[in-house]
Amino acid sequence: MDPRRGVEADEIEATFASRKAFLQAAAVHATECRLYWAAEGANFTLNAAVRVILGFEDEDVRFVFRGTVMKLVDEALRGNRTGAVIRVIGEEQRAFGSAISFARGVDPKLGRRRGERYRARIVAKLGDGLSQQAVLLDISEHGAFAQLEGDLPPVGSLQPLCIGEIEQNPEGLIPVRVAWIGPRDGQPGCGLEFLDLTEPARTWLLQALERVKRL
Repeated sequence: MDPRRGVEADEIEATFASRKAFLQAAAVHATECRLYWAAEGANFTLNAAVRVILGFEDEDVRFVFRGTVMKLVDEALRGNRTGAVIRVIGEEQRAFGSAISFARGVDPKLGRRRGERYRARIVAKLGDGLSQQAVLLDISEHGAFAQLEGDLPPVGSLQPLCIGEIEQNPEGLIPVRVAWIGPRDGQPGCGLEFLDLTEPARTWLLQALERVKRL
């Protein structure tokens, strides 16, 4: 459940034995993410900023993000090991969210949106039952940033997104994956990746992009 090795506490190289081990040590909350990491001889300082280089044994991919040590754990029964709970917030949640998605079997490029983004202000609804109000503050052919109030959906989760009123625009229902959570331009929300668009939905999206481009 723990990574196998580490370096200095201000820069941690955390290599997990497996993706499952990482997921067991990670937690995603509405406004922050957390990672538990422990190693023999590690020396952490409470409230200190750390740079984490996260990877997996026998895999070349690496994810880098910054966080803060929020709790120390003495693993005396497991030898000279010290653990720490690392809190990740803000823009750093993007890289952490990409690591979570990769560990769940999603392409690590998730959250690094392809194509040009266009600023927008498009009213939408997100989540089961389309119960959560959202405003798309930017949009591209492949994804969007959704400003949200209240609890944010889990990173890597699949959600329905409705642009406009579903009764008036049934083709506006788009399946999305939550790529990362965190603020953009001071607004709380999450990055969304569009998935498996039907032809009507793709046509509607391209028309919407053309309208946004002219603004």
